[in-house]
Amino acid sequence: MLFHELIEPLQNLIAKHLLSLCPYLTTKMARQYVDTLFAQLIFVYYKQILYKHDMEINMSNSDISKMLEHIISFTLAGIRNYETIR
Repeated sequence: MLFHELIEPLQNLIAKHLLSLCPYLTTKMARQYVDTLFAQLIFVYYKQILYKHDMEINMSNSDISKMLEHIISFTLAGIRNYETIR
Protein backbone atom coordinates (compact mmCIF):
# COMPACT_ATOMS: atom_id res chain seq x y z
CA MET A 1 0.00 0.00 0.00
CA LEU A 2 2.70 2.48 1.00
CA PHE A 3 4.73 1.47 -2.03
CA HIS A 4 1.95 2.11 -4.57
CA GLU A 5 0.65 5.25 -2.90
CA LEU A 6 3.89 7.03 -2.02
CA ILE A 7 7.13 5.37 -3.03
CA GLU A 8 6.32 4.35 -6.61
CA PRO A 9 4.90 7.77 -7.66
CA LEU A 10 7.87 9.50 -6.03
CA GLN A 11 10.34 7.20 -7.80
CA ASN A 12 8.62 7.86 -11.13
CA LEU A 13 8.68 11.60 -10.57
CA ILE A 14 12.37 11.64 -9.63
CA ALA A 15 13.26 9.44 -12.63
CA LYS A 16 11.30 11.75 -14.95
CA HIS A 17 13.12 14.85 -13.69
CA LEU A 18 16.45 13.05 -13.72
CA LEU A 19 15.93 12.26 -17.40
CA SER A 20 15.15 15.89 -18.15
CA LEU A 21 18.32 17.03 -16.35
CA CYS A 22 20.55 14.30 -17.76
CA PRO A 23 19.44 13.60 -21.33
CA TYR A 24 22.32 11.15 -21.84
CA LEU A 25 20.68 8.69 -19.44
CA THR A 26 18.34 6.01 -20.68
CA THR A 27 15.05 5.41 -18.90
CA LYS A 28 16.44 2.16 -17.51
CA MET A 29 19.56 3.89 -16.15
CA ALA A 30 17.54 6.66 -14.53
CA ARG A 31 15.34 4.07 -12.85
CA GLN A 32 18.41 2.20 -11.60
CA TYR A 33 19.79 5.39 -10.05
CA VAL A 34 16.47 6.09 -8.38
CA ASP A 35 16.21 2.50 -7.12
CA THR A 36 19.72 2.75 -5.68
CA LEU A 37 18.87 6.00 -3.94
CA PHE A 38 15.68 4.59 -2.45
CA ALA A 39 17.44 1.42 -1.30
CA GLN A 40 19.91 3.53 0.64
CA LEU A 41 17.16 5.67 2.15
CA ILE A 42 15.25 2.55 3.22
CA PHE A 43 18.47 1.26 4.80
CA VAL A 44 18.74 4.44 6.92
CA TYR A 45 15.12 4.03 8.01
CA TYR A 46 15.57 0.41 9.08
CA LYS A 47 18.93 1.13 10.69
CA GLN A 48 17.21 3.72 12.88
CA ILE A 49 14.53 1.18 13.85
CA LEU A 50 17.15 -1.47 14.59
CA TYR A 51 19.16 0.85 16.79
CA LYS A 52 16.14 2.14 18.63
CA HIS A 53 14.28 -1.11 19.27
CA ASP A 54 16.84 -3.89 19.23
CA MET A 55 19.94 -2.16 20.50
CA GLU A 56 18.29 0.59 22.55
CA ILE A 57 20.48 3.23 20.91
CA ASN A 58 18.90 6.46 19.73
CA MET A 59 20.35 7.93 16.59
CA SER A 60 20.36 11.69 16.75
CA ASN A 61 18.73 13.73 14.05
CA SER A 62 22.15 15.12 13.13
CA ASP A 63 23.47 11.57 12.56
CA ILE A 64 20.54 10.82 10.30
CA SER A 65 20.94 14.14 8.48
CA LYS A 66 24.63 13.45 7.91
CA MET A 67 23.85 10.00 6.51
CA LEU A 68 21.17 11.44 4.21
CA GLU A 69 23.49 14.21 2.99
CA HIS A 70 26.17 11.62 2.23
CA ILE A 71 23.73 9.36 0.36
CA ILE A 72 22.37 12.21 -1.76
CA SER A 73 25.77 13.70 -2.58
CA PHE A 74 27.28 10.28 -3.33
CA THR A 75 24.40 9.36 -5.63
CA LEU A 76 24.50 12.71 -7.44
CA ALA A 77 28.28 12.45 -7.87
CA GLY A 78 27.82 9.04 -9.47
CA ILE A 79 25.24 10.40 -11.88
CA ARG A 80 27.44 13.38 -12.80
CA ASN A 81 30.49 11.14 -13.18
CA TYR A 82 28.68 8.80 -15.53
CA GLU A 83 28.63 11.41 -18.28
CA THR A 84 32.42 11.77 -18.13
CA ILE A 85 33.14 8.03 -18.41
CA ARG A 86 30.71 7.02 -21.15
